[in-house]
Amino acid sequence: MPWLSDTVLVDNVAYCRPELERCYHFTKFAVELNEPEADVAPTDSRNRPDQRLMEEGNWDEANRVKVLLEDKQRAAARQMLAATAGTQLFT
Repeated sequence: MPWLSDTVLVDNVAYCRPELERCYHFTKFAVELNEPEADVAPTDSRNRPDQRLMEEGNWDEANRVKVLLEDKQRAAARQMLAATAGTQLFT
């Protein structure tokens, strides 16, 4: 298989951090993928409070925060739509 010579091993599958209750067969790479990092864009999904709560296992609180965030986004969209009513946005 000639294409194998160009491949790089990213991670081993048989890994689970001992402090995790359940690993769900995630690799170390997958478990750490959403870890917070300094100096990321403000729009990075790891900065979302609902995402962080979910990562920490606080599912009910994450859902509550997500609903609040979505309601805020819908209100902003309605306000923008009302402010631009009658205006042609695209030509």
